[in-house]
Amino acid sequence: MIDITQAILSLQPNAAFICKGNNYNRIQWLSPQVPKPSFEDILKEIDRLEKLEPIKILRERRNQLLQQTDWEIQRNTERNIDSTELITYRNALRDLPQEIESGNISAPTIDDQGNLIFDNWPVRGE
Repeated sequence: MIDITQAILSLQPNAAFICKGNNYNRIQWLSPQVPKPSFEDILKEIDRLEKLEPIKILRERRNQLLQQTDWEIQRNTERNIDSTELITYRNALRDLPQEIESGNISAPTIDDQGNLIFDNWPVRGE
């Protein structure tokens, strides 16, 4: 769940402010040189960021899966072991965001508990 603070930081990354209780009316704006976003702008930004959250989580998980195979690529290279299937798997992981964006596979979602729901992970060959 994206809150007011995250939205403000996204809209005005150089602003200094205090937000009490995730309440727009309780924001103490400490950056007179930076315009304070309107309540409507903050709501729009929260909505935008929430729509981006599933792909952000997917990228984080994808990066973890890539890191888990880094050592294997290194080992296989050192031992002259064929890594074709592993390379194909890693490329499929890297291509996930583009495949989702192009509509080739369905986009991830997030359930009520904040868990990523995504059924299109590449299958790793053995």
